[in-house]
Amino acid sequence: MAEGKVKALVWSEFTEPKDVYPESQFPRFQVFADMGFASLQKTELDITRPIEEALKTVPGVIEVRSMTERGTSTIDMFLGWHVNLKDSFQYVLAKMGEISGTLQNVNVQVIRITTSSYPMSEYGIWCDSMT
Repeated sequence: MAEGKVKALVWSEFTEPKDVYPESQFPRFQVFADMGFASLQKTELDITRPIEEALKTVPGVIEVRSMTERGTSTIDMFLGWHVNLKDSFQYVLAKMGEISGTLQNVNVQVIRITTSSYPMSEYGIWCDSMT
């Protein structure tokens, strides 16, 4: 009996559609910047603050949060729900282009947050007996 349930679970994993939820957009962007093995202070001064200041000037921005580690920085940018996300994404890329001269040897990646940004799955397996 349990073997049949396992076979059904494996079969459904490969035959069921993966995109159960519709594609949706969230008014949020993330900017990842990597400088290698720079110190925390250098990362904060040379990467995080200039990017934060540039992102605060994008129209429709509500909040900018950041997390700085040695050599890397993650900046979250939250926009209002009424904002056109395609235009805002272009603004963000333009701002990154404007300050790229000050970001020496820094790899910058900008992503839009969608439902597939944080993939997850949930499985429930149960049995009537403990055998």
